[in-house]
Amino acid sequence: MNLGVIQKALREGWAITALCGVGIMAFEALVAWVFYNYQEQLSSEILEIEFVRDFVESLIGSELGDVLDPSALRSLAWVHPLVLAILWTHAITFCSRVPAGEIDRATADILFSLPVSRWQVYRSESLVWLLLGAIVIFMALCGNYLGHLTVPIEERPELERSIVVAINFYCLYFTVGAMALLLSACSDRRGRAVGISVTILLVQFVWNFLGQYWQTAADLSWLTILNYYGPMAILVEGTVPARDMGALLAVGIVLWTAGGLMLARRDICTV
Repeated sequence: MNLGVIQKALREGWAITALCGVGIMAFEALVAWVFYNYQEQLSSEILEIEFVRDFVESLIGSELGDVLDPSALRSLAWVHPLVLAILWTHAITFCSRVPAGEIDRATADILFSLPVSRWQVYRSESLVWLLLGAIVIFMALCGNYLGHLTVPIEERPELERSIVVAINFYCLYFTVGAMALLLSACSDRRGRAVGISVTILLVQFVWNFLGQYWQTAADLSWLTILNYYGPMAILVEGTVPARDMGALLAVGIVLWTAGGLMLARRDICTV
């Protein structure tokens, strides 16, 4: 680790962290209040519209049944496309900075001419990334908790289960960020790294949804990272998806290591 690189990463990452953190906290709090006060209307609409019902089932990773359980609505707060978009935006924006962003700004020569190895730069950037990501998800957890303070106690999710959901969410964040680090290490342009990252995530999101209609997509759903993120089972049954979290961490570690090796061995030129 290098203190100077860590301070530089913190200066460059605090703004996007603050924006994403405040946004996701406000959304979680609002959704908790809305889903409780309008759960009857939402339940009837979701159950009556087959497309919306299938979409919700693809998000929460479980079948809704004949009656929409309040826990299913609570789990939607953690898998809403806007929540996923905020988290993925933070991971991709921060992790595409080095080296692709530095090359774009023609500052890579300055950064990598410091008396610091590339692996030290990579580990320092990764430490800040993981810390800032934890802050964003902690703010999401706080927003979810504060939003449920407005509903009766018996309708609130157990805090312990919400924490497990947040941990599973962090594992998903780790995998996405590690992918962005690898793509950034392979790219000379930040826009290219961001574009490929977004495309991969969109394909995974659509593939996860197609599993409701296409058997081939359902059979290959294990290839999508969203298949290993299921907050409904945690909130309803109190299960701890250790296998799913382990799978996300394993993929993330492989991608992170590949990104570090690529950065350490590649030629970097800003001319």
